Amino acid sequence: MFLGHLIRNRHLLLTFDEENLSCSIITPCAGIAPYALNAYQRYPLTHHEMMQLRMFNITAISHHITAFIKSHNVQHAFVSCALSGPGITELIMRAPEPRLSATMLLQQAPNPLIWDSCYLYPTDHALHTFYACGMPRELMLQYQILSRMANITMSTLTSSWYAQLQLYKKIQGPAFRRVHLAQTLAKHHHSWNNLLNRDMLHRMIVIPPRYNHTEDLPHIRTALGLFIIGNSHG
Repeated sequence: MFLGHLIRNRHLLLTFDEENLSCSIITPCAGIAPYALNAYQRYPLTHHEMMQLRMFNITAISHHITAFIKSHNVQHAFVSCALSGPGITELIMRAPEPRLSATMLLQQAPNPLIWDSCYLYPTDHALHTFYACGMPRELMLQYQILSRMANITMSTLTSSWYAQLQLYKKIQGPAFRRVHLAQTLAKHHHSWNNLLNRDMLHRMIVIPPRYNHTEDLPHIRTALGLFIIGNSHG
């Protein structure tokens, strides 16, 4: 979504919400889970560095990122970033055709947004359900400026919701069915908060005990979704 998808072996994964920045490095492994969390750090943003995902102290945020990069020697890594919070517009939409038109998306917000969407599932009433995410152009520009300040190359900028959808699909593997996705999302009100639980996550990624804290698992879950996105497109 938004800035595109790339395969990279050296991949730095960033997640932002209203109160936190997390930095992760994930690699494939041949152990009890297909992936391993090699490094992770969550930086609380408690001094108004960010509001509604808009950065008011890009210097401080870029410092966190560059410190993590230096500490873990991941210079020149490609970067994927996921956002979660009121600074972006996220919608579950239904349409009579299996694609959303640009007109339908442009009608969803009073101010122009950059939109991306993905197909989810058909309904019982001959409609089709989509996830759509809209981002203000100036917000995207801020993250491009952050990339330059932190000397990173951002390959993907998307939403946490979309990243976790890709993780869900990966967990399901060949058993993935859109009818089951419809039932699951409806049951959880189209939220991933209580859907991808600790046990499901641990089947997919080895998390060292020092990172295995309840407050960090949502960020790690999103980071793993980002890693899957980056390694699913060439």
